[in-house]
Amino acid sequence: AEYMGTLLGTMSGHRNKAKGRSQAHQNTFAFRHNKNSKLTAKILAMPNRGLCGPCHEQIEWRKRYRKYKPLTTKGRCTKCREKTICFAYHTICDPCASKLHVCAKCGEKREIVKGATTSEEEHLQLQRVEALLASLPERKRRSLQRMLDRGDIDLMRMPTLDTSAADLEAFLDDDDDEDDD
Repeated sequence: AEYMGTLLGTMSGHRNKAKGRSQAHQNTFAFRHNKNSKLTAKILAMPNRGLCGPCHEQIEWRKRYRKYKPLTTKGRCTKCREKTICFAYHTICDPCASKLHVCAKCGEKREIVKGATTSEEEHLQLQRVEALLASLPERKRRSLQRMLDRGDIDLMRMPTLDTSAADLEAFLDDDDDEDDD
């Protein structure tokens, strides 16, 4: 059986021609993104939700080497046939993927990589934070906005509007203490 495999392998004419040749164009330096590109910043900020490990890695590779092309219009889900897909390379919408417990890209039942929240949760939390910012005095609002912009505070850890001013002060003081360490 081994002999037949090697015999069949040598029958292909294409394989023998390329043997012995080295790579035509060697990379002299590693690929780097254009630092000032708005599109690159937008692509890198996009979350990868509802994906299995291999699919997550594929999309991350595309983002890293500027091969990721974002969707311009919503895509059609292969399960519910609705135009609800918002992310490139996904074939199943987020609600169908979470309901069926499958990967949103390949559609296989694998362990889904955790990490990103759903867009509805993010949107609700963003509304809560904006309402909270509006209720704060100017000085606290600006310092909180700077912390959010720098990434010192996680948006999903932010307290909601129903917390008291003392609780908010304690939350901000805790984050200031963590920065000092």
